[in-house]
Amino acid sequence: MEFEQSHQWHFQLEPFAGESFSHFLGRYCAVNCITPNALAQHITAGTVAVGRWRKLRYTPSPSERQLQRLAEITGASQAALKALLPQEPMQIGTLRLCAACYGDEPYHRSHWQYKATQYCERHGLTLLARCPCCKCPFPIPAEWAAGICLRCGIAFADMADFQKQIIGK
Repeated sequence: MEFEQSHQWHFQLEPFAGESFSHFLGRYCAVNCITPNALAQHITAGTVAVGRWRKLRYTPSPSERQLQRLAEITGASQAALKALLPQEPMQIGTLRLCAACYGDEPYHRSHWQYKATQYCERHGLTLLARCPCCKCPFPIPAEWAAGICLRCGIAFADMADFQKQIIGK
């Protein structure tokens, strides 16, 4: 079945404030029970490109046409989708999390990955770079639907007890 004929059944999503592009793509695929490869077909992007975006690697960045197609199927505006793309240099390779923020609103924020970000300004806590219980690195944000460590099962929100308070905050 052609996508144009079937897109009406897709659940549409709006991005959260500061949400990472990777997390948004993961939420969209999860809520619509589609694979990243199917999403790549729908927005006429290669599977390699979508795979890179899911891993927070934006070279090449989504084209205007790809963002337009993504806007059409997700229901989000093209401007809102552009805002999800990184605005500053990012730390790639080590995913970071403020568990306290995640407990408040469960989604990955782009600014946690910015090289200049050293701690959570909202809570005054260090950012976690791996599960504090089993030391497993965090999965890519596109795979955070369950909000738990994939190895030991601790909820991301429960990891806030392991974050250290920044002095003077």
